[in-house]
Amino acid sequence: MNAQPGAACVTVLQWSTETEHPTRLARLMLRPELLRLDLDDDLVDNVLLAASELVANATEHAAGPYALRLVSNGTEHVLECDDGSREFPPSALWPPGDQPGRTGLADWVTGPMGERGRGLSLLSCLFSGCLSARRTALGKTVFVAFGCGSPR
Repeated sequence: MNAQPGAACVTVLQWSTETEHPTRLARLMLRPELLRLDLDDDLVDNVLLAASELVANATEHAAGPYALRLVSNGTEHVLECDDGSREFPPSALWPPGDQPGRTGLADWVTGPMGERGRGLSLLSCLFSGCLSARRTALGKTVFVAFGCGSPR
């Protein structure tokens, strides 16, 4: 869902490399928007976790411009994070066991990414695979969809 007719789109935060604590700001700015959607407290916490991961990844691995948006049609919601890189994370959007040559969670945890690089894979599992990315004119958007029973 990307600002479809009847969908509300709120830019939660725009930031630059000069912005102090963008992940904290994202959570602070996003929480009231999520509460307006009357979501379950556990889902709010999970979406705030997703926001932290998306903002941290964008800031660490890509150039700006950066933006975090919440798109909602009332029942389905999408958290979108823009950055200035057209490169997708390497297989990070695949849940454990879905990667070619990988057999499951044990391979994934002990694999070549070591102790870093698993945040998006964890989010993909948490949100039942409703995490993806698309290229844009200025870079890419990584997004997570929630509502309609997700995440578990």
